[in-house]
Amino acid sequence: MRRKDREVIDHEEIRGILARSQVCTLSLAIGDEPYGVMLNYGYEMTDEGKLTLYFHSATEGRKIDMLRKNPTAAFSTYGDMEVWGEDGKPCSYTALYESLMGRGKVSFIEESGQKRAALDILMHNHGMAGEGHYEDAMLRRVAVLRLDVDSYTAKCNRG
Repeated sequence: MRRKDREVIDHEEIRGILARSQVCTLSLAIGDEPYGVMLNYGYEMTDEGKLTLYFHSATEGRKIDMLRKNPTAAFSTYGDMEVWGEDGKPCSYTALYESLMGRGKVSFIEESGQKRAALDILMHNHGMAGEGHYEDAMLRRVAVLRLDVDSYTAKCNRG
């Protein structure tokens, strides 16, 4: 990381960034064909900092085809973001932000109980309390993806 003064290493602070973020960009590639897609997500983070992200998706499409060929993915997400500066002073402008980016391997969750648990994690990140009710037919129609994060960095500029 070039700007060590903006690096975030505290796990609670990183959890805060993940909680304030609503969307994650998942970046995939096959050969020289890159593809990025914005997704809602859920996350789990251990006390030691091990991070897992969860996504839901249709069971077919470009993203699914690419992941079946190459499960390696990069991701990025950001929390609070604002552009700040003084009127008439262009060089004073800066972005105030917090972000997290990394990479890992995506796997498909197939078992119904594991799908339910992963969907609950995703829904809790977006405000649902308690346990969700997922019909078996719905579970068959949804792909649930798990990104086991190998490495990540977080940073912020709060001004």
